[in-house]
Amino acid sequence: AGVSSSTSASASAAAILSCPGSNGISYIAANGVSYTVQCYTGHSAGDMSMSYQPRLESCIAACESTSGCVVVSWVPGSPSGPCYLKSSAGAAVSNGGAWGALKATATSSTPSSLPSSTSIGFISASSSTFSLANSTISASSSASPSSSTSTCPNGISSTTLSCPSSNGTCHKTPSSALFAIECSTDRYGNDLSLSWEASLESCLAT
Repeated sequence: AGVSSSTSASASAAAILSCPGSNGISYIAANGVSYTVQCYTGHSAGDMSMSYQPRLESCIAACESTSGCVVVSWVPGSPSGPCYLKSSAGAAVSNGGAWGALKATATSSTPSSLPSSTSIGFISASSSTFSLANSTISASSSASPSSSTSTCPNGISSTTLSCPSSNGTCHKTPSSALFAIECSTDRYGNDLSLSWEASLESCLAT
């Protein structure tokens, strides 16, 4: 689902936003700033912080109280869902689970998509919440020593994973699946599931 290219509809801070019904409307926050609602759309880069909010409106309010915030992405949850604040509107990408809003002063770059396939897996983490993402990216369970060297130029980590020290290394799970560690990096779209895990290693094993 994409974002409407144009719309004349608007909603005040008293309105209740929902997707897909509110897609493309201009939402006026309590302080008068306008946001364009973007249903099922995320933006790459610019990550600032994450908090749990009960509605998209409260996620926008959190953005308004955070200096430099121009984009929000909220995932519905019960009673609250994760609200991601961003300092820049990177490439817009399809994300079926996200309700977003773009501040009127921000501009978004051309929509992009993730590569159709790659030889190793990726995982994103925020605080203690880990999210398996992108069903088209698969973990390699039969990499040869030579391919592991080219895929993991910084080697396979044998210590407890942590950021930023583990950035750029690889981790091999008990099932021999190989994952590249990307600190402070997220990959949007094709989300599979979400679970709460005690460590990045346990998330990768999931």
